[in-house]
Amino acid sequence: MMRILIFIGLTLLSCNHSNIAQDKVENYFTTQINIVENYLSTGKSKGLELDKAVIFLEKLTNIKSNISEGYDDDIKLPNRYNVEDWKVWYKLNKSNLYWDTKKNEILIHGNAKLIAKDPNLEYKRFLNIIKKYKKSDSIDIDDLNYAVHFITNLTNIKDSSYNFLPNTELPQKEIIQKWENWFKQNQKFLFWDKKEQKIKVKDTTPLVRD
Repeated sequence: MMRILIFIGLTLLSCNHSNIAQDKVENYFTTQINIVENYLSTGKSKGLELDKAVIFLEKLTNIKSNISEGYDDDIKLPNRYNVEDWKVWYKLNKSNLYWDTKKNEILIHGNAKLIAKDPNLEYKRFLNIIKKYKKSDSIDIDDLNYAVHFITNLTNIKDSSYNFLPNTELPQKEIIQKWENWFKQNQKFLFWDKKEQKIKVKDTTPLVRD
């Protein structure tokens, strides 16, 4: 009987320790996400906490933060799409995350589960973000910049008049039409690269026609 009680006690102690460790993982991850979300809502951050949060989230998930445009040096400025991806990754992998007391950091058992996206839906999503803005609308410049940057890099069709600055003009109608035409001709060649966690185009894509 005593052995059974000892076994039960050790089991409960082990479970309690595991729950505490798991809570620490979740609390730490949530804190880092909250730092980024607070920056996105206020435009402010304390000292280097934003940089540290982004470095942590990138290292853990292998999902890179947005890079700002218009600077000589790369500056990591995360956006809401990065936060979405980091949260999805966490939901996929939280059961395999643990707190390493020796390294004092979060690690993962085995290989991480990678997020997957429908490339066609993603393209339409960002194209619609660009199309929805009109001169009379209030523009979220960061949102618009990210959408333009995404589509420009994918299609290699650039609007030379768009400079990613707060007082920028909206993308020209002719360029938007080219982006739409490009998608119609190339959507079947788009694919999601799980390893690099981004949308790519197969090398067999045809040239865009105006």
